[in-house]
Amino acid sequence: MKKKAIKILIIIVVACLVIVGVLWINKMRIEERERKRREEEREMREAIEIIASSKTVLIQSGEKGVKEFIEIATKDKIDFESEDMDECYNITPSYVEKNSEYEIYKFADTAETYLLHDNNIYKLGEHKNGYGVTSLALIKNNKTGESKLLFSYTWNIGVYRTNFGYFDSEKKEVILFTEKQYRDEEMVLVKRDDVLSVCHANFNEFKDFTNFKLTADMVIEDVIITSNEVKLSK
Repeated sequence: MKKKAIKILIIIVVACLVIVGVLWINKMRIEERERKRREEEREMREAIEIIASSKTVLIQSGEKGVKEFIEIATKDKIDFESEDMDECYNITPSYVEKNSEYEIYKFADTAETYLLHDNNIYKLGEHKNGYGVTSLALIKNNKTGESKLLFSYTWNIGVYRTNFGYFDSEKKEVILFTEKQYRDEEMVLVKRDDVLSVCHANFNEFKDFTNFKLTADMVIEDVIITSNEVKLSK
């Protein structure tokens, strides 16, 4: 009986040691994954460059690339709401043109806005009864070369609202923050120091949907940039 009890005790001790060992190994693995995650986030923050207007958002029309854009759209059978192709303009800000291969085109009569990237056309948000795209910003990873084009847009179906979204060059898709919308007011994306923020804005000038000026006012929230997603802080 005594030997049997000793054997049982030894088995229990060994089992406890195994359990402790497994728990310790798991703990170390979790800590290592967390360490790597923090290191990746730190490296990403150091590599990320935010490129955007600092206060005044200026949307201006241009002719560059419009003919080529219309040709690609015709070939791809893009169904524009506008029936007048002469109302299509290039509104790509200089800071986007200089730091990426993105080209943004917008119709002055309908406000519908499109991105041309790698000979593919993507619609940027909604525009019905609104101003379409109202501001643009780049989040550029100087380490990988990948970039995300962020944008604000306004539209009105029942309720006038501002929404946000971004184009992910790696995933080749437009992602809209449909769960977040600001009603009855203008919002734009602007850079404050090293932070990209959503700010209330007021129109200073307005000629048409491809020529206007907005000035950022009160900060509402910031854009949170992580290794695998972009989201709003609130």
